Parts: sequence; structure tokens; C-alpha cells
Amino acid sequence: MSVVKLSPLFFMHVLNRNSNLTHVVRGPTRHTLLTDEVIVLPPQHMITIGPHQYALIENPVKRTEDGNLVRDDNGQVLLRHGDKEVYFHQPPFPLYPGQNLVGQVRELRVVPANNALLLCATRDFIDRYSVDEHGTPLVRKAGDEWLFQGPRTYLPQAEESVVETVQATVIRRNQALLLEARRDGVDYLGRPRLAGEQWLVKQPGAYMPAVWEKVIQVMTAFVMTEDIGAHMIALSEFVDQFGHRREPGDQWLITRKDAEEFIPDVQEKVSNFVNLTVLSDRQFCVIENPVVDGRAQIGTRVMVRGERRFFLRPGEKIEAARGVCQVPVLDQNHGLQMRALQAFNDESTTTKPVARRAGDRWYVWGPREYWPPLEAEIVGSVTFGQYFARRALVPFLLVTLLHLLMQLVCRLAGLTYPVGDWGAQIVL
Repeated sequence: MSVVKLSPLFFMHVLNRNSNLTHVVRGPTRHTLLTDEVIVLPPQHMITIGPHQYALIENPVKRTEDGNLVRDDNGQVLLRHGDKEVYFHQPPFPLYPGQNLVGQVRELRVVPANNALLLCATRDFIDRYSVDEHGTPLVRKAGDEWLFQGPRTYLPQAEESVVETVQATVIRRNQALLLEARRDGVDYLGRPRLAGEQWLVKQPGAYMPAVWEKVIQVMTAFVMTEDIGAHMIALSEFVDQFGHRREPGDQWLITRKDAEEFIPDVQEKVSNFVNLTVLSDRQFCVIENPVVDGRAQIGTRVMVRGERRFFLRPGEKIEAARGVCQVPVLDQNHGLQMRALQAFNDESTTTKPVARRAGDRWYVWGPREYWPPLEAEIVGSVTFGQYFARRALVPFLLVTLLHLLMQLVCRLAGLTYPVGDWGAQIVL
């Protein structure tokens, strides 16, 4: 026989080889081993769990509703084999034969504010720390996921596991959070969402996404200035943030008059940004495919005269051949040669309107400033010298001189000179 001394808070397992039963010997004591006894677990320190600690025990003991241990006919403590149980702060206790400490005694996790733990149920169980709106403990099904939000201390349960730590996303002014539904659910505003649906959260502050919500990105608002506009295109049917119903494919313009800061919804996108076009009082341009009543008039053109400030709407463009043009200013010795691009009534002359046909050419002389009509183009500029050289100035002068001489002879002879259409313009 041998004597084993056990200090306080120590224990050991002793096997009786005759009965084949193992019992726990606790200190402080002096245990005398009998001839049929053998130590199967050397003296060990009892499991000590502090106020802010926990331990996971494998094969926990069975207890009655009063908390007492359940023993069999041989006095052995019954275990829940294959199960696990989380032990919290309590007096030091020994491990009974068949029990194991999983890992070490661990510190309880404190979840700070704007943080959460994503938990997942590993099997069906009744949640000990959560209740529904009626105060009834929640029943968790295997595979269920939920959030444990801070600030508070997390008390683990053996039937659940921590998937990950989730941090709230801070939404600042001029920002929005783009979310996507992993599965069907109801958002924080009570709106039902379908799996795959995307939406924006624009309310400033810390936002904690639900377990079925996925954070795509944080979007920053476009700051609209006086000289920048945005062309928008609708991706699906919706009512925009200005109250206008949009159909798929619709395009429209947004400027600072609409919003100083702008975050596109998920049903729309910015196709491009456009600069402000500024025309002075002596400038003009031709716009192709002008937008009328919200619809682009494909194939038409319109002339815009300054002074004016405007944005090109979606589909519109300034005619590349002309661009922004200066109004020609003609003095008395200069002119412009014009060509009609199509038939029209020319009201740009100083006299009555003139009917022009496609391909007609004519000259415009100064002094004046000339706003060319939309239906015509400037071929080039000319001077009087160039013009008369092109019109055979010498024959013109000879014919004119001959008419003057004939008028003089007829007057001296006392005869009347027949003045025709040409002579009516040249009188002595």
C-alpha cells in the first residue's frame, strides 16, 4: 500500500481493479491506496473558472432539475457522451472519469459598440439568452445565422459557433451604402427584399448589415457644379429621387438646379458628364438631334444663338463641321459666298425673303454682321475686287460706256433713246 497526499483544489482518478470502477479523490486528503487500487489520472489541479472566463467541457455530467448529479446503481456519475457544455464562473470542480477539458479556460469576449458576432447554429437547440417579442426563448435550427451585437459580453453556447466578426459601416454625409440581398428578407425600414436585389442606405450613421445583407461598396455623392452636368440612363423601370417615372433606356440630364449633391440609385447610372456650353452675344452653334419634350429628334438640327448658357442633353451634339462659330462681321469691301444646303426661304437679307434652292449660291455684302441661316453654309469670303474679277469687269465697263455714248448721241440729235431693262439702271 502507498499513501498519496492531495493538496487543496487537487484531484485524481483511482481505479478499483476488482469492481472495475473509477472514482474521484479530492484534496485536501491523504489517500491510502488499497492493493486492488491504481491511479489512472495523476493528481491535477481542479478546473478554476474566473468571473470573466469560461470553459468548454466534453462529455458533461447529467444533472437533475435541482442541479444535483445523476448517478447509476454503482454510484458512478452519468455523462452526456458526445455532447459539450460551456461552464462559467463557479467554485473549482474536478473532471469526472470520461470528461475532458476542450482547450484551455478562456476569457469571455467583449463585443464593442458598432461590432457584432455572426453566429451559426450547429444543431437544433433552444437559445438560452434570446427571446422573441412574447418573451419566449428562441428556437434555433441547424444552419440558422444571427448577429450578436455589442456593446455587451458574449456568453457562448456549445450549440453555436462564431463565423466571423462584423463591423458596422459608417455612412457619412454625401455617402450611401450599396447593399445586396443574399436571400429574401425585410430591411430595417420594413421593406421586403428579394434575393439578388440591390438598394441604397443613405441615412448617415453607423449601419450594421443584417445576416442576409451583403455590403457591396460605399458610394460618394457627385458634387454638381455650375459648369458640370450629368447624363443619366435608366436601367429598369422606377421612380427617381425627383419623383419622375423612368422607363428602361430613358436618358435625361441632371444639373446643379436639380441637386447640389447626387448619388445615383441602383436602377440608374451616369453615362457621362458634360460641360456647360457658353455662347457670347456674337457666337452661335448648330445642335444635331435636339431633344424636344424629352425625346431626341434624330436627324434634325437647330441653331442656337448667343448670348446663352446651356448643357447638351443626352443624344445632342454640336455639329462637328462648324463647332462654336463667331458671327462674321463684314465691312463695305468684303462679303461672303453662301451655298444652300436645302430649299428654304432666306430671311437673312435686308430686303424681302428670297426663295433658295438646294445648291444655290449667292453673295452677302457688308457693312453688317451676318447670322448665316441654318439651311446654308459659308463657302468662303471675298472682296469686291475678287468679285468683279470673277464677273468679267472689263466687258461690263465697255457695255456701260457704249450705253452712255448712245444716250449722248440721241440727246444731241433730239432723238429718244430706247431705255430697256439694262438701260434703266444706267442713265446719263
